[in-house]
Amino acid sequence: KALIDAGEDMPELAQLLGIEAMMAEAKAAEAKAAQSVAPVRKPESDIASAKGPATRLKVAVDVSDQVRQKFDENDVVFVYAKAKQGPRMPLAVERLTLASLPTTVVLDDSMAMVEGMKLSAFDQLVVSARVTTTGSAIAQSGDYLGQLDVEDKTTDATLNIVIKTVVP
Repeated sequence: KALIDAGEDMPELAQLLGIEAMMAEAKAAEAKAAQSVAPVRKPESDIASAKGPATRLKVAVDVSDQVRQKFDENDVVFVYAKAKQGPRMPLAVERLTLASLPTTVVLDDSMAMVEGMKLSAFDQLVVSARVTTTGSAIAQSGDYLGQLDVEDKTTDATLNIVIKTVVP
């Protein structure tokens, strides 16, 4: 062991004494021992359940008849959830077309766009649905929107959103 330790500090000595193979075996044994005592990483689902239940929001989306007449059936509809206070980036998003409305979508933690930025990480959420002719993820003047504050994200109730308000 002393020769191996000395060989690590002095590569010339390792070569002279011919202990390179012994050093490699010793390192491999240490690595194997370290793996056997390394902490076991829990699957993501177990981690989420340790922090609390994953958030899952069921959202029924429709559009008013007046708004539907202003858009083409192939225009894009975004359904998304954001933190009521905090980052402006959506935490979960579903992209649809106007032709698919009315429909029900599920927004959940698995849709997080950035690690750690999940629905379950925030106490209060705002769920929105927006129809746009441009297909842009950023709201623009002339798009129409419907939104709802979510105070209790643990509810199994369906959230109902109707797209009917113009984006100024």
